[in-house]
Amino acid sequence: MVKTNKIDVYGRYVGDVFYSLKFSSKVKIFTSGIYLNQELVDRELARIF
Repeated sequence: MVKTNKIDVYGRYVGDVFYSLKFSSKVKIFTSGIYLNQELVDRELARIF
């Protein structure tokens, strides 16, 4: 699930990505799912600018 927050200076959407292997409800994924953005930073596959 993607939750967009804003559009950056280049016109791209900026958002938060959540996923779950056990929930299918949007609400459950957003509240109890895994926050992919943080997972990528923790694994050093993405950086925060």
